[in-house]
Amino acid sequence: AMVWDNKPFCIYLMVKLCQLIAQASSQAALLFFGIYVLQRGEELLFAFGTYFTVSTLITIPIWTWAAKRFTKKPAYMAAALIYAAVMASWLLSNAAEPMWIVNARIFGIGVAVTGILVVGFSILPDTMEYDRRRTGLNREGIYAGLYSTMEKAASGFGPLLFGAYLGAMGYVSTRGGETVAQPDAAVTGIYIGLGVFPAVAALLSAVLLIFYKLDEKMLKEAE
Repeated sequence: AMVWDNKPFCIYLMVKLCQLIAQASSQAALLFFGIYVLQRGEELLFAFGTYFTVSTLITIPIWTWAAKRFTKKPAYMAAALIYAAVMASWLLSNAAEPMWIVNARIFGIGVAVTGILVVGFSILPDTMEYDRRRTGLNREGIYAGLYSTMEKAASGFGPLLFGAYLGAMGYVSTRGGETVAQPDAAVTGIYIGLGVFPAVAALLSAVLLIFYKLDEKMLKEAE
């Protein structure tokens, strides 16, 4: 009841749940996509580690500036929309695609995820401050605990959901460490798991952000 009464926190929690499930699902699908679609399993993982890290280091100060210049909500929404667009672009990918295009997508994922993390984590304390000003109580530990529980649940649920979905699409497990040819339905499922599920979840998070109204004016009115 206490949490439900804090509407900004509830909306923020739903936004983060969508985003975390999207990221967990995409991480689970990426390896399968590299092996069975791009046919560059190890190369894709190396590229992901490299370009994702580079984009993160470059864009942390940019997202910090954007949150201050345009306020947090628009910057946060922009990060979610960029993530949705980049993930959806995997639907256009295939084994003949040049590696530089793949690397560009990975760089784009890093840009979006950095924005989601940097701006998103700066919003969480605002929802706690809103509760403190309304009630006069310091209950940050309760909110942080709820967020942490949701984060762990989403991180575990995303890969589990993708695994169950891929099995239902006819995925054939590897035997003795050897790559097994997959039926067309399983390959289609991998495309959907990487290009559709994360994009839809990210778009849903952006839609939910429309209902997030907490700003400086609302914080002052809560006193």
